[in-house]
Amino acid sequence: MSQKNQKKQQSSPDLRRQDQLLEAVLPHVAFDGWSLKALEQGCRDLDDSLELSQQCFPAGVPDLVRHFGDWVNRQMLARLSCPDTVKGFPDMRVRDKIAAALDERLEVMAPHKQAVRSLQLYLAQPQHLPLMQSMLAEACDVMWVAAGDKSQDWNYYSKRLLLGGVYVVTIAYWLN
Repeated sequence: MSQKNQKKQQSSPDLRRQDQLLEAVLPHVAFDGWSLKALEQGCRDLDDSLELSQQCFPAGVPDLVRHFGDWVNRQMLARLSCPDTVKGFPDMRVRDKIAAALDERLEVMAPHKQAVRSLQLYLAQPQHLPLMQSMLAEACDVMWVAAGDKSQDWNYYSKRLLLGGVYVVTIAYWLN
């Protein structure tokens, strides 16, 4: 079962618990990286047992990292759908929608810049490359779907591939 389908099947209380734990972990990631230590400290901050991390993220840190990507996607989509955040989003040209989506992603990640920096180091490790690829593909797909893309031919893949390159360079520039 794909990660997308697993998320859809989760009940919203599970998703809320995962979000709570992620938000408790993020300040620790700045010092401890994406690690079990940061995950354990997040549990302590919530005054919960370490079993919470096992319930929320059974595969440990890789599940936590994947959830961070999902969390950023959901926060970005919420900001894009709010008329006060992005004025006239539905009426924008497609390229402007993509630019707005990139801007909103950066806004969501801005309070967690050190965590994003640590994420880049974590995902750059050879054993995490498949995770990085799937997270990048998911982020690009979410942005294109938000922009209204309905392509089904080779254009579907070329749009996402091009946006992936732009997104990677944008994050690298933003972090430096």
